[in-house]
Amino acid sequence: MLSEQLPRGGDRSLLVLLDEGYQVSFSWEQVFAFLGYRNIIASAIMTRLFSRAFRELSPDAPPDREELVLLTAFPGEGILEALELVTRVPSRHPERLVIDPSAGPDEAPPVPGGRFYLEIQVGQRRRGYWPSRDLIDDRFREQVERFQEGAGTAREQEQYRRYKEETARHILQMEEGELFTSRPVPGGGAT
Repeated sequence: MLSEQLPRGGDRSLLVLLDEGYQVSFSWEQVFAFLGYRNIIASAIMTRLFSRAFRELSPDAPPDREELVLLTAFPGEGILEALELVTRVPSRHPERLVIDPSAGPDEAPPVPGGRFYLEIQVGQRRRGYWPSRDLIDDRFREQVERFQEGAGTAREQEQYRRYKEETARHILQMEEGELFTSRPVPGGGAT
């Protein structure tokens, strides 16, 4: 049975962008609803990551979806779905999405199929982001690899669901400086 009290995103997880001149916004709850329970951790990470990136890369106004360029080193289903929902780059401008599992610094945590690293460019500003290795650690990788596809006993699956909810809640409550490392990416223009 799932917890009755799922995490809440709060104000710092509201994402605002421009789409054809109109503001569109997404709360963590909306990102979570689109990605689904299977990707509750990805929904929390990506909401917080986009929130920080949009503030850093477009501090004076919401970023325009038409100015976004993305690179991800983690082609996981939840990450790609979050990129589609929020940015629309994969469907509208696939030429502006690079998937390169070898991209990013050695400090970016390894994950199945790559490493957890994302570059976001808004206009001429480009930065790379990766979560703390304390967050994406051996326990995280072991849990995902072992249980994400439904393996294990009913009790183990229930424990995994609790782990995912606790991890998502923790991500949504973490201080921004503890959650991600961010750096300017050369060639992206002003930072």
